[in-house]
Amino acid sequence: MSIFSSIASAEHTFVNWFEKEITAVEKAAPTIERDAEAAFTYSTTGLTIIAQEVEPGSAAAGIISKAISDLKVASATVYDFGANPTVGGFIQTVVKDLGALEGAAGIKNAGTVATVAKVISTLAALAEAFLAVAPAA
Repeated sequence: MSIFSSIASAEHTFVNWFEKEITAVEKAAPTIERDAEAAFTYSTTGLTIIAQEVEPGSAAAGIISKAISDLKVASATVYDFGANPTVGGFIQTVVKDLGALEGAAGIKNAGTVATVAKVISTLAALAEAFLAVAPAA
């Protein structure tokens, strides 16, 4: 076996290994994006239900409308650009805005408050996941 065939053999082994690693990474990479899309859909649906239970034109309706709009922007951003800590910060802002919903808007219905809490906990977990993602170099 010549030196060149040994190098080619070693390279071939590395290439095979690298290809397997890349395939595994590509399979895992979209996981956060798929989870995010499910969380955005869940949260937007929950907020739409809540919006039907508040007075149109009220402070609560405005907060909910803005949150839904922001979640659509976040969803599109993740779809176009992938997971990034910047999206996590954006989602944290939505969580903060929704946290003010109960007090500022005076929502008293226990079921509605519980629904808001579910949406907030879902989005807070999602924000944490995005903030943990290392930005692409």
